[in-house]
Amino acid sequence: RIVHKDKSLRKQVSMKWIALLDLILSKKSDSVSYLSFLEVKDLAKAHVGINCSVELEEALKLFHNRGMISYVTSTEAVKGLVILDPQWLLDSISKIVRHDGFLYDFNRNEIDNIGLADDLRMLSEKALVSRDFLEYVW
Repeated sequence: RIVHKDKSLRKQVSMKWIALLDLILSKKSDSVSYLSFLEVKDLAKAHVGINCSVELEEALKLFHNRGMISYVTSTEAVKGLVILDPQWLLDSISKIVRHDGFLYDFNRNEIDNIGLADDLRMLSEKALVSRDFLEYVW
């Protein structure tokens, strides 16, 4: 009954939006988990014919609300990103934010070799994370 009351499920969607979603999701791979908003804007313009930023924003918000992608504009850390695999985002965040008091089991040798040992120590001792460490995790 609740689903039947959700008017957004009855919203008609342009075929351009469906083509855009297919195009965005086709970019997902083991090495690509997100695209920048500008990359998506270029794809939309070149391949789908969506030239208006307002229309693009509306399409991305709908895809986000349906759980197909993550498009968050209110958080500075992910602002301007279109996350192709929402589970990837959750898995990445869970490496930093842990409910059980334990950190993700990072490869300590690799952390040392790339010069992030102090960053990992700062995360585990003070719950502070550097941008370099976040980029490593992502």
